[in-house]
Amino acid sequence: MAKKRNPANADNAPRTLNSILAENLKLWGMTEEEQEYPHRPEDFPDVFPEAADEELLVNNVWWWRYADPEKYVRIFPHWSARLAAYSLKSLLIFQNHLELGAFFYEFRARYNGRYVWDFDRPWIRCSDQQWRSLNCLLPSKYPSTVDLPITRPIDRWISFPEFNLNLSLNDETLVREFKCEITRKRQELGIARPATGKGVRRRPISWMTIEAMDIQKYKIRPLTDGERSALTKARRSYKESCLRLGLEP
Repeated sequence: MAKKRNPANADNAPRTLNSILAENLKLWGMTEEEQEYPHRPEDFPDVFPEAADEELLVNNVWWWRYADPEKYVRIFPHWSARLAAYSLKSLLIFQNHLELGAFFYEFRARYNGRYVWDFDRPWIRCSDQQWRSLNCLLPSKYPSTVDLPITRPIDRWISFPEFNLNLSLNDETLVREFKCEITRKRQELGIARPATGKGVRRRPISWMTIEAMDIQKYKIRPLTDGERSALTKARRSYKESCLRLGLEP
């Protein structure tokens, strides 16, 4: 029986995040120099620190701790108060589409004590195209509540350009009218209404395992039993993901 070929070893050229990015840039008609880096935070250096305490890690390495409605402007800064909506939209896009790829990227940078980012910078400072390439590789497992800002149509997303509402009506009436329009659109497109509880993110991504790797590397404190167990499971899951994606761990 012929031995099944591991996709990571196909043509003796293991895939890397950089080779996948190069393929995508070619597909998108872009060069590496044409990548876009919108307003990126300056507080998170492009190299890991030689030594660190927990305060330094929180302030200058663990950028994901600011991905919440109270602190997000620090990692998704805007140019002026007039453009504050840009920051909030960036947070929602991260939570709905990009977080899984970001987690994989940051975990990979630390795996087996590597401490080097594939794109030579933390995820929060990567280009839009690097973010998009990771999202293509590891899309969210759950339906999104916000669309990606791309020009091609997104499956199962629609707009209501001709749907008008009378805002003098009470909320209950408006919601009922909107639900009727959703039902009509689903019937028109042949999309079944999800059952109760379906299409809902059950558990948020836990960044604890990545923080545990840093705590261990910088000798902040001994890991707890729970952290060690979670880290073992995360390493196993990471290796399985690499095998599935045809990547060297």
